[in-house]
Amino acid sequence: MIILKKVSSSSALFFVTTFSLLLILSSCNSASTVVPPSPAATPLDPPAAGTGFQVTSGKFDVAPNFEREIFIYRDLGNSAPIYINRIHSKLLPNSHHFVMYLFDPSTPASTLPGFNVIRDLRNPDGTYNFSTESQMNWHVFLGGSMIEEEDYNFPSGVALQLPAHVGIDMNTHFINDGTSAISGGCYANLYTVPASGVQHSAQTIFQPKTDLLLPPHKITVVVDSVINQYPYSARIFTLTSHCHAHGQKFQIMITGGPRNGEVIYESTDWSHPLVKTYNPPIVVNQGEGIKTIVTYNNTTDKVITFGLKSTDEMDVVYGYFY
Repeated sequence: MIILKKVSSSSALFFVTTFSLLLILSSCNSASTVVPPSPAATPLDPPAAGTGFQVTSGKFDVAPNFEREIFIYRDLGNSAPIYINRIHSKLLPNSHHFVMYLFDPSTPASTLPGFNVIRDLRNPDGTYNFSTESQMNWHVFLGGSMIEEEDYNFPSGVALQLPAHVGIDMNTHFINDGTSAISGGCYANLYTVPASGVQHSAQTIFQPKTDLLLPPHKITVVVDSVINQYPYSARIFTLTSHCHAHGQKFQIMITGGPRNGEVIYESTDWSHPLVKTYNPPIVVNQGEGIKTIVTYNNTTDKVITFGLKSTDEMDVVYGYFY
């Protein structure tokens, strides 16, 4: 269900819908490594029996002077639908981010990856893997973090519903600026509650803006807006942001209604962005919306555009609503 629609064609706001991202597809080469789940090696204790599930990338090597970004598809092992009300994640040092995705139900069977196989986004020579990139077009955001350890709790009575036998595509990105290999790895505990304790089914917010163009040696302010064009309200209870090192300030503002122009989110630390929870939730009625205002400072000699490496830039809003 899409609650908000974009104002301009330069961005999209998806609520539990397909993640469609325009990517530059460079290389058809592939690299994969089979990594069985290994809870015994995790630095994060798994949930007690009957209280949740753990997923992990396992440990993997990151070559010197290289950014390694991987995906690995894990079978959660739930025989019935479940409700998630807490996500506790932990990353090894030198991580850029960790994100969990589902695959849209309409994903062709031939496109779904196999379980427990590492899929590299980039080859050792830095070119992109076509097969991995193309699978990203079917992603639906579930949760994630940019900090080494994060423990997120949904509000009382609110939970994410996951179907039986769900698969979770784990994505993590590690940066090695050193001269010897390092280890990467990420772990997440998904804690569950009985269906009887859920009053509101949470849905996810994912709003990327991909047409970034940041001139060298200039400060650039990028604005993007979306509005609710449907005859019902969205109640936003969590917002966070994602940009890279040239992002100086990330703001989110309400548009329309009695709170028009009110800044409801501001983060000035790109590597540890604010995760803000609203109680009561921010109500976005029909005709109202949100606007992002992101300030970038390109101190380099080159034009910076949207991209997947840490030297590129991004402008993404994540969150939850019901």
